[in-house]
Order: sequence, then structure tokens, then C-alpha cells
Amino acid sequence: MLQKTGKFVLHPWGNNKSYNRDIENEPDNKRICVAPTIAHCLTALPQGSHGIHIYRTYYKVKAKKPYDVFDAEITKEGWLTRPTIFMYIGTIDFHSMELKLGNQFWPDDAACCCFSDVDGLDTSKDALKEWKDLIPKINRHTKVRTNEEDN
Repeated sequence: MLQKTGKFVLHPWGNNKSYNRDIENEPDNKRICVAPTIAHCLTALPQGSHGIHIYRTYYKVKAKKPYDVFDAEITKEGWLTRPTIFMYIGTIDFHSMELKLGNQFWPDDAACCCFSDVDGLDTSKDALKEWKDLIPKINRHTKVRTNEEDN
């Protein structure tokens, strides 16, 4: 389990430890997947989480360009292949936000964005647009700082 305070080292891992990699089509190299914004990160995740812990690298880093990941151009995914220092930013509690806002908070389009076909790519694009629209609501209803220039 990742820690929720201070800084810590995160080590790259293979597909066997990940819950959202396409293990049949993606390479099994050890990596930490990162993206430039919270919206891009959330677009890469399958629907269904009640809470997402937000981390960022402690120092500015240069991620490697991924290969054989169908939605990498949309999510702007990058790979860190060496142990990297991260810091905890906060948690987005979607269940609490749904109660406050009175609606389903997870974009419907995010449910299918892990399928590596044309429809999956279109769905990923739609999910990214929805997440970008939702970031201001997240800012208003959570303690997580989601300013895109900080991520």
C-alpha cells in the first residue's frame, strides 16, 4: 500500500501488479505510468473506484515515451523505469462528491476506455474531455490541489 504522507520511493513494476494494464497487448516491462495532469491520469483508469489517491513526482522528471499502449496519445502517458521519489497530494473521494453534488461523478465514458479498439480510443477521448470539465468541481469539493500546472 502506498503511503499518504511525505515523500517516498516508488519502484517500477510489471503487468502482474497492475489492475489496469492490458496484459495481453502491452509490454511487460517494469514501469511507473505517469501523465501530465490529473485528468489525463483519470482517463487511463477503468471506472469503479470510490477514491483515487493523487501523487506527483517530488522532483521534475523526464518520462520515457511508451510503446504498444493503445491510448497513450490521448492520456499522454509516460513511463518512469527507475525508482522515483513521489509525494502524496491528496485523495479524491468520488462517493462523497456524488453525495454532495447529487449525481454520478465518474464519467460514463470512462467505463470503456480500456478496450484497445477504435471505439475504445473514441471513448478515451470523450472521457478525457469529461474529466477536464470535472476538474473545477473537484477543486471546489476536495482538498486536493488539482491545478494543472502543479501536476
